Amino acid sequence: MSESNEAQIRSSSVENENENYLDNQEKFRFIDEIRLHNDNNSVYPYQQDDNEIDRLHSQHYLLRMVWQNNFSVPIKQQLIEGGMHVLDIGTGSGIWILEMASEYPLTTFKGIDVNQLFPTDCSPKNSEFIQCDVLEGLPFEDETFDFVHVRFLIPAFTQDQWENVLLRETLRVCKIGGWVQFMEWDPRCINEGPKIKKFTDNIVEFTKSKHGNPMIAERLDDQLLSTKKFASVKHEHKYCPTGSWGGTLGKMGLNDFVQVTKAVSSPFSNFLNMSLQEYEKFVQDCVQEFEVSRTYTKTHRYYGQKISN
Repeated sequence: MSESNEAQIRSSSVENENENYLDNQEKFRFIDEIRLHNDNNSVYPYQQDDNEIDRLHSQHYLLRMVWQNNFSVPIKQQLIEGGMHVLDIGTGSGIWILEMASEYPLTTFKGIDVNQLFPTDCSPKNSEFIQCDVLEGLPFEDETFDFVHVRFLIPAFTQDQWENVLLRETLRVCKIGGWVQFMEWDPRCINEGPKIKKFTDNIVEFTKSKHGNPMIAERLDDQLLSTKKFASVKHEHKYCPTGSWGGTLGKMGLNDFVQVTKAVSSPFSNFLNMSLQEYEKFVQDCVQEFEVSRTYTKTHRYYGQKISN
């Protein structure tokens, strides 16, 4: 995809998304002027506004640069030939779907999310976005999709919800012979200084306080194999430098860190028993430490082909 096409997708989708997400204010609550999800079942800590849309777009471009692709499952030729059906669970701003649908026009793509941050009227013709809650079950028949994509949803679910709803529904709607791919951040960094270690230690504890499992990314292959739905599960991981020392990629990684800290500033500062001013100072200390420690973040991909029982 050319840079001009990327810019056009980003510009048009952001404009429409910013208009659409305002429609259902009752679904949100405000803390320190930050809009958060108001669903009692939701543990998702990130704000739900235009800043979140921008964050998700920027994060997507960062990870695409790190991985040099949008997926690892070996189905590129099938996507080109067409007739495939692909689902993105927790699609967020919809940027993954927008790119994939543009790149593979003969394949059908659907993105679902509980929040309407995705575009509603500027998508490629072979794509569709649906607002629905995974916890209430996916609105699709069994074995509908050839490829089910799940990315960065550890903060969105408790461990029980992950195992008994998200994973179950993902496997239910995937066809026999179809593929599933999960992508998640590792909660720990490589080359952590004391400030960064304090940050990641507390992110782990914060996630646990919401009954989530922050360590899923380290052993998701075992969890997937335990379902008896896969003959094997592939595991890949990539590192991303964080800080200007890492060049363009490092600057993008640092920007992602700063955007994440802003997105969770209200609930996470409360968890740390810090004022917002103290929290901002803590974040700046981490930013400076990235340069000294030459820190890397790590992302994981797990993927496998569904088999019959």
